[in-house]
Amino acid sequence: MLNQANLRHPTSHLNKTRRLVTLSLFSAIIILLAFTPLGSIPIGPIDATTIHIPVIIGAILLGPWDGLFLGAFLASLV
Repeated sequence: MLNQANLRHPTSHLNKTRRLVTLSLFSAIIILLAFTPLGSIPIGPIDATTIHIPVIIGAILLGPWDGLFLGAFLASLV
């Protein structure tokens, strides 16, 4: 049932859902880049990684706290 708070701010649930889905998609991209060869670029004897790119884009789109979450998620994988 809808309560008074939902009637006053009907888009707040949509924003929370959109934020959660976006964080999930960026987390999935980070996992994909971390565990497959898609996340590394061989340059001579070393491999450069591209795993930080979703973290940077997520921080720009979602804000610093969600960027911190994505960065911490990335750090826990590596």
